[in-house]
Amino acid sequence: MFCQLAPDNRIYLSSIGPFMHIIDKPDIPGIGCDVIQRYVHFSNDKPIEGIPNFPDFRLGSITHVNAIENEPPSILISPNPAQEFIQIQFAGKFTGFKSLNVEIIDYLGRRIETLDDIYVSDYYKISTAEYTPGLYFVKVQDKSMTIYCKKFLVIH
Repeated sequence: MFCQLAPDNRIYLSSIGPFMHIIDKPDIPGIGCDVIQRYVHFSNDKPIEGIPNFPDFRLGSITHVNAIENEPPSILISPNPAQEFIQIQFAGKFTGFKSLNVEIIDYLGRRIETLDDIYVSDYYKISTAEYTPGLYFVKVQDKSMTIYCKKFLVIH
């Protein structure tokens, strides 16, 4: 069994079967740490041979400095964890941005989906039904510069 602290501050544990378990609150001692068995089920029913590397250097979000006025830009992703869809809503101040590009990236860095020239005032609903369970990132860009990045989890 392998275990590792992930960027969402949970400890993920692999098992012999097609499941991953988590310790939801590892800083709380005893039964308050909330161990959830079979939290992620991998649909291919193959045993897990390890867990992915979750490098997180705790540097904060990637933000374009000129875009910040009084309030940093942010995005809201709901529901998180997602089962069948996510909804993306822009919050905070995306000053001067009329349209942006959004990419959905898996934990291995592969681009899963791209939305080009979306307007920051709109909501966007993206189906995650075909996504493999795991960690994904929403990367918001203006032309070629990354403005914001946020993570979400897909479970089925």
